[in-house]
Amino acid sequence: MDIWAIVVPLLRIALYVATFGALGTQLFIWHFGGGLSSTGHAYCRRLIANSSVVGAIICVCLWLAVAGNMSGTITGIFDPIMLQLAFEASTGVAALLSLAGFILFFVGGAATHLWHRLLPVMGSLLLLLSFSISGHVTRGGFITQLLLGVHLVGLTYWLGALLPLRKLCLEPNKTGLVEIAHRFGIYAFIYIGALVLSGATYAYLLLGSLSALVTTTYGNVLLAKIGTVSVLLLLGAINKFKLVPLLRQDIPEGAKKLYTSIQWELIAVVIILFLTSLLTTSLNLPMAMMGG
Repeated sequence: MDIWAIVVPLLRIALYVATFGALGTQLFIWHFGGGLSSTGHAYCRRLIANSSVVGAIICVCLWLAVAGNMSGTITGIFDPIMLQLAFEASTGVAALLSLAGFILFFVGGAATHLWHRLLPVMGSLLLLLSFSISGHVTRGGFITQLLLGVHLVGLTYWLGALLPLRKLCLEPNKTGLVEIAHRFGIYAFIYIGALVLSGATYAYLLLGSLSALVTTTYGNVLLAKIGTVSVLLLLGAINKFKLVPLLRQDIPEGAKKLYTSIQWELIAVVIILFLTSLLTTSLNLPMAMMGG
């Protein structure tokens, strides 16, 4: 078995996790930083820094994997010719853009000057751009690239908030959790609405027809992803309409149940990221999209 058929999907999953950890947590701070305690702020900053370091390492590994994958052997990562080709390949460029984005996140988190706060903004744009210049998304041109960008922003807002919210559930003073959880649900109507609409349109354009969901391997895996996302949406709805109101009535009990719900959401996220990795690295698009 080709080793890169295993390594690349695993690296891709790790890249998604690092992206949600860095960009998602930054979005959380931008939206809810005013309601965070000093402990909450410190946790988010550490999460961004750690995610950025891990993400940068993963990007280097992904770039090397491009060289190795093109050579077909593990030794390809040491071949100067293959490494040069990795600089030119769209997947290699995407890895380097992500690397630059993570570096900007790390430097921006440690900087004290006011203008340095723009670095995470630039890092966010580079990360989003890196996902839109290689792979299946390029086959549909600007429309699919734009749809993917909107989808990623919505997904990053949602998934990037899970770890900070879980941390807030464990803090002794949970007053901030009540307001942040409430506001998160309000903004989620916009973000998740955009996520679902853009994701459904994007998927249809890639598939070419609804029948491809059941007649192709790509469609089957996508259908499994849609089912898991539906479970995640259900858990989110329970949080919004049941657990957040419970927080206002009984903070300790509400926080305990919200923590448990987030744990289940994180399990669903792992499944979604695994399926997404298969879709983007291991499976071919249906022939309708490829013009076959």
